[in-house]
Amino acid sequence: SYAESFQAATGSTVTSTDAFKPTEGKQYELGIKYQPPGSKSLFTAAVFDLTQQNMSVTEGGVTRQVGEVRVKGLELEATSDVSENLKLVGSYTYNDSEITKGTREEKGKRMAQVPRNQATAWADYTWHSGVLDGFGVGVGVRYVGDTYGNTTNTDWGHVGSYTVYDASVHYDLGRLNNTLKGVTVAVDAKNLFNKDYLSTCDGYYCYYGDERNVVASVNYKF
Repeated sequence: SYAESFQAATGSTVTSTDAFKPTEGKQYELGIKYQPPGSKSLFTAAVFDLTQQNMSVTEGGVTRQVGEVRVKGLELEATSDVSENLKLVGSYTYNDSEITKGTREEKGKRMAQVPRNQATAWADYTWHSGVLDGFGVGVGVRYVGDTYGNTTNTDWGHVGSYTVYDASVHYDLGRLNNTLKGVTVAVDAKNLFNKDYLSTCDGYYCYYGDERNVVASVNYKF
């Protein structure tokens, strides 16, 4: 596929004499999906090539525009119902970003705050019989590669890669009582082990990632 984009940019140059130029872009993308015959698995892959002009970046509270950025990448995803009980989901993204037009110091460098590698995986196991009928557990992992806090890719503001784990427990109340058919309760935990980590920097300021977050929910499916 091929797409073009045009977006008006708010703000002005540091001197405030000139308004920001519109952000324009072109993207080429080619993808494929494959489902093995007779299986409950689906595999997808896509490659893309994106070029953007006048992209806004913020460093140290100051927003400016970069002449041109090119991002070439790959996206992979797989989902599989391994069995009636076990479901697996995994994804991987590769972003090769490069500043192709800009100042001498930033040309050829990676775009700020754009990780080169990202990956996620999730496994869910649900019982459909026995004393645990309707009960399920899920575990997952998220990986984000290193990033730079500025377009010159200096050590100041460089954030290393990090990995965090998530988990979930859920129960189908319909298995307990027919009048509750379609109702499920769940408890989801993000950053299960409450890991302290830097998620990003912008050249002057750095920000910690979210602490452990536990949410209980009730859902009804018609």
